[in-house]
Amino acid sequence: VEIPADATRVVLYATITGHGWGAEVENCAEFCNHTHHFTVNGTEYVKDHPQAQRNQGCIEQIEVGTVPNQFGTWPYGRAGWCPGKQVDPWIADVTASITPGTTAELSYRGLFRGADYMPMPSNSGQGFGANITMTSHLVIYR
Repeated sequence: VEIPADATRVVLYATITGHGWGAEVENCAEFCNHTHHFTVNGTEYVKDHPQAQRNQGCIEQIEVGTVPNQFGTWPYGRAGWCPGKQVDPWIADVTASITPGTTAELSYRGLFRGADYMPMPSNSGQGFGANITMTSHLVIYR
């Protein structure tokens, strides 16, 4: 990415949510902590979802927007979202990794437990397969 010479700040802006449950042994990607690794000029920035491993992960977020007392699995923490709650963006200031007036090299990799996700069918006959919904931008301020 070409970085303008008059750039004053650069941020990664991403919304990332995991969906899918039951079809795979790991119950990913809705109920597991997958990590998202963005590298900017050799420096890594990581977004994770630790609340996805908590039985009351969405209960713990009622005060910030989760709609409580729904039926089913609403209390369980999810990867990047909870029922009724807005998906908050993850914003990482990457200015220190950028030199204005040059080209920046960026890469991305999504991982589960530090490796590529290798789904193992649960043979439960329920749910649907893992998928990640992500929108990401590199925002350059002048």
